[in-house]
Amino acid sequence: MKTIAFTITVALAFAAPLTTYSQSHEPPTHDQLRAELQQLEQAGYHPAGEDLTYPVRLQAAQARVANSGGKATNESGVDAQ
Repeated sequence: MKTIAFTITVALAFAAPLTTYSQSHEPPTHDQLRAELQQLEQAGYHPAGEDLTYPVRLQAAQARVANSGGKATNESGVDAQ
């Protein structure tokens, strides 16, 4: 009887974090993705065209947005209007 109670307790202990993880990670909405793209474009990232250095440019724009606290700045660090 003790092993059944122990088994149930252990199973519940492992199941609890999984349910909270699945509830807290919702996929982004279309509006959220558009807003993020707009911030990146204001920070100097332009996704159109063939650019072999796009990962570097995208990461640089993401860093500029992150360093400015979510407010987009251009490549020189000035607030984008």
